Amino acid sequence: MHLARNPDNRPVAPSSYRPTRFERLGHDGPLLLRAVPYMLVVFACLLLLFATLRRTLGYSSAFVVPLALVTTGAITWAGLRFANFAGTHLGRFILPTGDSTPYEHQFSREEALAARGDIAEALDAFESAIATIPIDAPSGINVRIRTAELCIGKGANPSRAAELLREVQRYPALAAPQDIYASNRLIDLLLGPLAQPSRALVELRRIADRYPDSNAAMHARAAIVTIKRQISDAEPGSAAGR
Repeated sequence: MHLARNPDNRPVAPSSYRPTRFERLGHDGPLLLRAVPYMLVVFACLLLLFATLRRTLGYSSAFVVPLALVTTGAITWAGLRFANFAGTHLGRFILPTGDSTPYEHQFSREEALAARGDIAEALDAFESAIATIPIDAPSGINVRIRTAELCIGKGANPSRAAELLREVQRYPALAAPQDIYASNRLIDLLLGPLAQPSRALVELRRIADRYPDSNAAMHARAAIVTIKRQISDAEPGSAAGR
């Protein structure tokens, strides 16, 4: 008997491992073995059916058994294919792998830098992310809003925050909750550090017009009345101005 040899020319004893019955049958082996009793039942039913039809259709009795065998095989093959297809797709539905879900960056490094007080480095990291992530990417809106929030707070750059929030507002596919959030943060900037109440009124009217039946629109209309009164009172010649 010829023995295989290692690279150093030593003979290798043949493996004593023998494939199991399931392995010899391949991928469908376990399923096929479980299907055997059903195949016998199907074959018996088809045999009876074709024997009965023979008298009606007039074909030879010699065709009864082959017809039953071929039909049983076809039904078994179709059943196995369907079981594999259903099992694969149902498994992906129940236990999704995440392959079809776009990855969304969590920006944990940038947040960690900001948390430990490295604000300048955190802002640089966020700005680098903005430069490489388009706004229509899964993380595009998120990175701009997070950077704006850092600029509003410890970053102390309200102008840059307003610029980022306006960029978010201009995105055509922006979801309503994101739009309302970005608009409200922009209004906070316009009423606060940017000191542009007239521009804040424009943003408030935009919310009221775009989402007329929402709570955000209700609060926007109330804020418009309040801000108009404040602007009127602050004008020269008004009772408050005098």
